[in-house]
Amino acid sequence: MLLRVPRIMWAGIAIVALMWAGLIALLVAQRMQGSTGPTDSQLADIRAGTIGPNGEGTRIDPPAPLKNFTLPSSNGGELSLHDLRGKYVLLFFGYTHCPDLCPTTLAQFRQIKQQLGSKAKDVSFVFVSVDPDRDTPAVLRRYVRSFDPSFIGLSGDHKVLDAIKSDYGLYYQLNKDEGANYTVNHSSSIYLIDPDGRLIMVYSYGTNTEVITRDLERMLS
Repeated sequence: MLLRVPRIMWAGIAIVALMWAGLIALLVAQRMQGSTGPTDSQLADIRAGTIGPNGEGTRIDPPAPLKNFTLPSSNGGELSLHDLRGKYVLLFFGYTHCPDLCPTTLAQFRQIKQQLGSKAKDVSFVFVSVDPDRDTPAVLRRYVRSFDPSFIGLSGDHKVLDAIKSDYGLYYQLNKDEGANYTVNHSSSIYLIDPDGRLIMVYSYGTNTEVITRDLERMLS
């Protein structure tokens, strides 16, 4: 015997189905939006210099696609972020007159490269200057090569930096009122970019070198 379902019940079922479809669509859209960059919470951790409870970095999940950019290179000519695809990239923003954070970080890059051994060939170490007036490609060439001949220096352009700073939670301020030997306040995080040009990890200043090396070894294995 067939049961007749009243039309009003069919209407109710249809409304519920539409509600579920709308909810699923919303969740999918939110997931897709989350893949366009670090979340607000992740950016807050990056800006605050937060190190994970076990001394690890901030994982960007899902990986965040980064805008391509092109800047004058210490190796001559110009270099784009996309030119480095196929390798992992450790990237740091700073300036050559920096008294502490920048030389310490580049020395850490050198240690990471040494610890990686033969695997280091699949990693690019990049220093982007936020002080282009003083940090010309020639100045950067001498500076980064004093740490390692393979390191890449990029002379930042303020328009380019402004266009990409939201991707990295980047902050910098040139204190030119101090005179010719002015200092620059700037972010101190290390950014790990995967071979597809996506941001996958952010390490705060002070993260143990072995932590970064271990992450890279796992990804390169």
